[in-house]
Amino acid sequence: MENNGSANIGFTSGYRFNDPLAIEFSLDYHTSEFSNANRTTYALQASLLVYLAPITARVQPYLLGGGGFYLSGYDYWTDQGYRRTNFTSNKFGGHLGAGIDFWSSRNVSLTVDVRYMFLQEDTPQDAVQDINGRIDGILATIGAKFRF
Repeated sequence: MENNGSANIGFTSGYRFNDPLAIEFSLDYHTSEFSNANRTTYALQASLLVYLAPITARVQPYLLGGGGFYLSGYDYWTDQGYRRTNFTSNKFGGHLGAGIDFWSSRNVSLTVDVRYMFLQEDTPQDAVQDINGRIDGILATIGAKFRF
């Protein structure tokens, strides 16, 4: 299955409880073009972050895990190319990942984050061809964090 994905756009908010632990909530938007379907997904995720460096360090790697709710809309065509149908899927799934914050000042950082998402989809067979309906994915993020 060919996937010509696009860049995500998203927003994240979080709270660092103490030196190693933080919680984060994110909302992301993503579109993908497959060989026989187009998908638009809104992802709402909650994650627990465990930092591996003290809060005062300029470079702070972290591990993360959590869950999310994924709302996907599909446009797909039959082999004849004339029928168009929409299919909407609402799913929960987990994710694991790692990231690193590069603090350029006390209140602003560049962040790089990679998450592997585990998601079970029940899309129609002709919408997205995949083994056992399993749709896993990787979400890679580059962004900025601001402390208030």
